Amino acid sequence: MFPDLFVSRFRVLRRVCRTAPALLLALACLVSASSSLADSLNFAQATSYAYSGQDRTGSVTVLDGGAGIRLQGNRVRAFQFPYVVTPSTRMSFSFSSSVQGELHSIGLDADLWTSSGQIFQLYGTQWMGKQDFRNYVPSVPGEAKQYDIPIGEFFTGSMNYVVLIMDHDVLVPTGESIFRDVRVYEAGSNMPPSVNFALPTSDLTVVEGEPQAVTLDVGDDGEIAYCDLLVNGQLQRRGTVAPFQYNRFIKWLTPGNYELRAACADTEGLVGTATHQLTVVAAPVSNTPPSVAFTLPASDLTVVEGLLQPVELGVSDDGEIAYCDMYYNGQLQRRATVGPYAYNRFVKSLAPGDYELRAECKDTEGLVGTATRQLTVAAAPPSNTPPSVDFTLPTSDLTVAEGESQAVALDV
Repeated sequence: MFPDLFVSRFRVLRRVCRTAPALLLALACLVSASSSLADSLNFAQATSYAYSGQDRTGSVTVLDGGAGIRLQGNRVRAFQFPYVVTPSTRMSFSFSSSVQGELHSIGLDADLWTSSGQIFQLYGTQWMGKQDFRNYVPSVPGEAKQYDIPIGEFFTGSMNYVVLIMDHDVLVPTGESIFRDVRVYEAGSNMPPSVNFALPTSDLTVVEGEPQAVTLDVGDDGEIAYCDLLVNGQLQRRGTVAPFQYNRFIKWLTPGNYELRAACADTEGLVGTATHQLTVVAAPVSNTPPSVAFTLPASDLTVVEGLLQPVELGVSDDGEIAYCDMYYNGQLQRRATVGPYAYNRFVKSLAPGDYELRAECKDTEGLVGTATRQLTVAAAPPSNTPPSVDFTLPTSDLTVAEGESQAVALDV
């Protein structure tokens, strides 16, 4: 939060300034005339200072070669920018945020003490400064909004700094403010180009590999020098004549999240921008693995050692089958490259035991389908038996007298 002490102290200074002699006001007009010649803020070149004792933790990152800046965390900076604000002065810029903090604001000031009457809040959970433009409501995090504020209708006088506020007084501050193309100018002077995406009409998601037309709707009170299209800050295409269309490069983007940013400059060097968020998702797999099933045997089974057992597969695919392999207990037994996929002999040679039959079929795009069967091989019954022997004579147990003869006959 910004203490009221700072606001009160600035108001005292403001009253002193208003009593300045007319000569100083005349000099101020000269400063205003010269400052309008360089009224766009280059963050890479401008000297910056901590503002109002509130600049604390986080990062400040210059973007787009100085045309933009990102404040993340709890940062409050004042960038040196001498300008005499008149009733006709306006401030234009692009603002975006992916994480809401307490205060996201911009303004001008003569010194490094807070002046709430010269600070315009755009976003945030708390209130400080002018609320007339507190209307940033992104449809998706990070969506950019263009502002053109008639600051001369709220205050006038000699300013020394452009103030950017990203206030987030929490244990781990994560708030984000991104300002681009900050320009202070006089109404009636050359305006930055008006830039909008005609296609796509909003943030969107596309499938990897699909083309997406990108077309800009650009207007200016002068002539357009060029329009650049950047993806995550990297220049992709530059167009120098209308229509500004960039139809092919999205097709080559890999899955991920991207910021599309159009930056159009007129022949006087003023730049207008527009942004869209783009998500590229992976293309669905067009091929599916082969469908594989055992037609013989139709279920798990037990066979007798040495007997022939047909093994046949039912295989289908949305492409072409390269080959089908047959394994038992992980050992490759047969490979077939054309149907029908039949493996009729190897089971006959298996020793008694338990086996897993696994069929593995691969299509020409490398996808694999599998099927398994459990097989038990039982020992074969003995093939030889002892002779069958029976007495035909005598027909039963008997008693004979010593010396008597008795016939004995066998049935074998």
